[in-house]
Amino acid sequence: MLRRPRMYIPGFPYHIVQRGNNRKVCFLVQENFAFYLELWKKISARYGVSVRAYIFSNAYLYEKSM
Repeated sequence: MLRRPRMYIPGFPYHIVQRGNNRKVCFLVQENFAFYLELWKKISARYGVSVRAYIFSNAYLYEKSM
């Protein structure tokens, strides 16, 4: 079954979750966390996304952005 297209409304907060395949670990070593965080900072600045909070976990990445 196809997923419905997501609706984007400027100015509204969005909840973003990234999980590993089959809920496997996303980040194996501390350097992976640091690399991903730096990448997220650069990309969010490039596209004007304000990240309000984030949580790194071994199984998933949980972010709230606006």
